[in-house]
Amino acid sequence: MKRISDGLGGGSKGSGRSDGDKRLSDDGDVDFKELVESSPECICRLDLSGCIVYMNPAGMNVHKQRVEDVFGRSTAELSMPEYASVIDGALKKACSGETVVFENRSSARGSWHETTFTPIKDGEGKVTGILSISRDITKLKQAEEEVHLLQRVDQMINAGNGLDEVFKTIASGLRTMFGYDSVAIHLLDPEKHELEIMAYSADESDRLGLEKLVGFSVLGYHVPLYTGSLLYEVVEGRKSVITEDIPWILKSYTDKAEFQRLAGAAAKITKARWGMGVPMLAGDEVVGVIGCGSKTALSDTDAERLASFGAQAVIAIKKQQHFEELRVSEEKYRSLFDNMRNGFAYHQILVDKENRPVDYLFLEVNDAFEEYTGLKREDIIGKQVTEVIPGVVDSEPNLIEIYGRVALQGGETRFDFFFKPFNRWYSVSVYSPEKGFFVTLFEDISERKQMEERIIKSQEFLNSIVENSGDAIITTDADSRVTLWSRGAENLYGYKADEVLGKNIDFLYPSELKEERRNWQKAILAGETVRNIRTQIYNSNRELVNINLTLSPLIDRDGKPAGSIGVSKNITDIMEAEKKLREKIDELEKWQRLTVGRELRMAELKSELKELKKRLGE
Repeated sequence: MKRISDGLGGGSKGSGRSDGDKRLSDDGDVDFKELVESSPECICRLDLSGCIVYMNPAGMNVHKQRVEDVFGRSTAELSMPEYASVIDGALKKACSGETVVFENRSSARGSWHETTFTPIKDGEGKVTGILSISRDITKLKQAEEEVHLLQRVDQMINAGNGLDEVFKTIASGLRTMFGYDSVAIHLLDPEKHELEIMAYSADESDRLGLEKLVGFSVLGYHVPLYTGSLLYEVVEGRKSVITEDIPWILKSYTDKAEFQRLAGAAAKITKARWGMGVPMLAGDEVVGVIGCGSKTALSDTDAERLASFGAQAVIAIKKQQHFEELRVSEEKYRSLFDNMRNGFAYHQILVDKENRPVDYLFLEVNDAFEEYTGLKREDIIGKQVTEVIPGVVDSEPNLIEIYGRVALQGGETRFDFFFKPFNRWYSVSVYSPEKGFFVTLFEDISERKQMEERIIKSQEFLNSIVENSGDAIITTDADSRVTLWSRGAENLYGYKADEVLGKNIDFLYPSELKEERRNWQKAILAGETVRNIRTQIYNSNRELVNINLTLSPLIDRDGKPAGSIGVSKNITDIMEAEKKLREKIDELEKWQRLTVGRELRMAELKSELKELKKRLGE
């Protein structure tokens, strides 16, 4: 029976060895056949139709074939179907005399190979066969795919894709890259002590079959961690676990007996014979678990390469989580930024050749800025202030100069100003976050300024009333210290304001009236008004002055009495007039009494006279 190794030579019959083989043996003392058959690379001889004439033992191992199964078969049959056209094209070129290098994948193992087709020529230069040498580049291709996958994940993260999309890409990439039947990515929730399935990549029919069996979606399922489960051992032990016990793996996804009983049926659906769980570690912290199922045997090598990728994937996950935190933080900042009551504007100062501020750009503004100025964000961002508000160059104070000083020299300043182009008052705080840039925080204080102006006018009006009133107007605080002494008080009591301000009002009262005055003060601080008190107060000459006094409480901002206001007038003349009036009334009453008495006496005399006449018979 002919051996496949007999086809190794260049075509000479009998010896099975070419002249080249003999020369190699003669010159180098090396048997060419033994060299080829001991090579770790797959070496084949093909006929011009691409059928295998010879394959060394390494090739047999790669393709999991026996000698009798390989002889006479096309080399394309040992590769994945999608590479048939690549192999056919390479064969045609080799038959025409070219050496061709291409990549293909074994249909038996899914391994990647770099294959070289070299034409074998006879002594006349005619191509009589093809020498095929295939080098296993699976690790290199996997490394390339790993890099590409990580780059794709990184691009997704930088583009702002969500974690669910990132995990889906990782799971799908791992399954394709390493040839697993299923890959699941679980994230750990340490507080709830459970894992959530964030991504699941498997054959669609397998996934649908599992979901139909258990009655819920695999994606988003929360896996409890309990003692004895595979996932518990992975998380708690911080180590990979490989097993052929598929039912144990499936039972590890639930702690409920009714679901654990379905493990056998689930195993038939997945058809997996091996399973593996690998911790995703960020330092000593377990972030999650990558789980995979495979119909072929898994080894520590699988665990190591998956763990290596998992560690890099964790970096991407942490980065995405960081971006997510930044996004949430930015949304909160934007919400705060847009809803803050103060107007906000970020600017860049513009200078001339001598580094003097001449203008500034609008870089960012918030909603309150638009409200306070009437300027719209879309109309001003990126524009110069002199273009947006030409009148700014004539403003007082010089805003460009003030802002430029802060932007170039640092520090901060605050000021109020009336901006003529907008006919509004603003209170502005300006600071520089970095050289050449500045931030303005401001509020529209036009209403406040108008109120202040009204208050000032009202105060001036009240002061005018107080100062021009003929009555004495005096205010005191809660401790009876004088806080206001009007011109009328100066005229009435003879003391100048600067002589009495801050003094206790008791100095004006005679000692016998001080206790009574303190009682009035208590009533005032209780919120009462004491009206039309007639009392006496010393003037600057220590002469008693008769006054009529009304005391009312002074109310503070909290609506509580904080002192008193007293209005008094000199009633000495009134009291003198009243005295004279009383004297006149007394005199009148006296004369009236005399008159009435005389009239009564006359009536009595008339009555007596009448009686006498009657007695006399007149």
